[in-house]
Amino acid sequence: MKIPEVVEVGRREYRRLSDEEAVGLYFELLDKINKAFSRKDFHALLGHCVASFPLVERYAKWFTAIGSGSPVQVPAIYYACRFFPITGAKGQLENIRELVGFVPGLAGYGEYVELAIRSIGTASEIRCYVGEKPSTKQNQLKKALGYDDGRHLSQLVKDMEYLGLLERRRSGKTYELFLGTGTESEL
Repeated sequence: MKIPEVVEVGRREYRRLSDEEAVGLYFELLDKINKAFSRKDFHALLGHCVASFPLVERYAKWFTAIGSGSPVQVPAIYYACRFFPITGAKGQLENIRELVGFVPGLAGYGEYVELAIRSIGTASEIRCYVGEKPSTKQNQLKKALGYDDGRHLSQLVKDMEYLGLLERRRSGKTYELFLGTGTESEL
C-alpha cells in the first residue's frame, strides 16, 4: 500500500521527535482545535486540524500501545469531515481518506469520510434553496432537496449556521431557515 503524503510529511518533518514529544505536540494541537471550536474561529479550527494530520500516525500507535481498548479518537478528522464538505475542500477530504485507510486503528472513520466526500456540494444546494425560498422550514428541506438522510442534512444546516452561512429561527417544533451574513467566499 502506498504511503499517504500526509504520513510521509509527518515522518519527514517530525523524525527527530521522540514518540512522547510527537504525541505531546499532537495534544497541543488538539487543545488549539478545541479552543478554536469554542471561539467559533473556523479558519483556526481547520488550520489546526490540517496541522495535526501528519502526527496522527504516531498518535494512533501511541494510543494503541497504551491499550485503552477503545477505538482511536481523532477529533480533527471529525471536525474536518463536518466542515470541509461545506467549503468544497475535496482534496483535503481525499487526504483524510488516504490517512484513514493507511493508519491502523482509524478504519472506523472510513464511512464518515466517505459521507463527507459525498456531501460536497450539498451545502451549496441548501444555500441556493434557502436563498430562493427564505423562511423554508428545516423539516421540509429533506423532501424539497430529495435527500434520504434527514439527520445528516440537519447536521449540515447546523454547521452552516455555525459558519454564518445560514440563520435558523425557531418556529414551533422546527426552524425557519434564512441566509446568514457569512459568504462562501469567506470560507
